[in-house]
Amino acid sequence: MKNGYMKWIIPGQSAPFLSCYHPNIAKMKYLAFGTWNQNIVRYIFDCPN
Repeated sequence: MKNGYMKWIIPGQSAPFLSCYHPNIAKMKYLAFGTWNQNIVRYIFDCPN
């Protein structure tokens, strides 16, 4: 399977605040996300393959 979804979730919220579908996600090499006002970001990857 090469296509898939990415979701950004805020802990404690019932739904993602951002999501996207990519038809060739398996070939994606880079992902970046930034914060502001001294907030902390935790990256969790759930990639079964």
